Amino acid sequence: MGVVCRHEFPLCFINLYHMYRERIAYSVFLLEKLKQMYPDHTIQLMYDIACVLFKHLKANKRDDLMDNTEFAVPVFHAYGHVLECQNKFNPRNITGFGLSDGEGVERLWANLRNFASMTKEMRPSHRIDVLSDALRHYRRKTTQKIGHLLCKRMEHALQLHSEATRTLSVLKEDSCHIKL
Repeated sequence: MGVVCRHEFPLCFINLYHMYRERIAYSVFLLEKLKQMYPDHTIQLMYDIACVLFKHLKANKRDDLMDNTEFAVPVFHAYGHVLECQNKFNPRNITGFGLSDGEGVERLWANLRNFASMTKEMRPSHRIDVLSDALRHYRRKTTQKIGHLLCKRMEHALQLHSEATRTLSVLKEDSCHIKL
């Protein structure tokens, strides 16, 4: 289980011992690590079950982790949630998440999928070494592509802004012609 930043740099990862079930404790641990790594920052957390994590932290009175943390469910997972979660945790409804889709970790796993068969028979320590090297390589590759990625995202944002401005202009013009 792991964490990547908005621009998909791997930040921290943990080795799961309960392979067939993701435990909420792992998410809490990673959030604690992020808070330690970035104590003065607002954490914008996108997680497949951010709504469950939010409720868990609230029920356990973990205000230390909830303060300066915003929770959202990634765009492609939002519609699998009940309507209340879709509205409350959809990143398109929360200021600051912008056009982020929250799928950075999924893209990282796709990049690492070939290591599953290669490391299956390795000792745990060797497996961790190989995966750590793969993560370092992914981070280096991501660093080299950051300029292109940011330019592409900026062009997309400007295009959406232009389309929205045109649409609002048309709506404003149309509303001026309506007689009440």
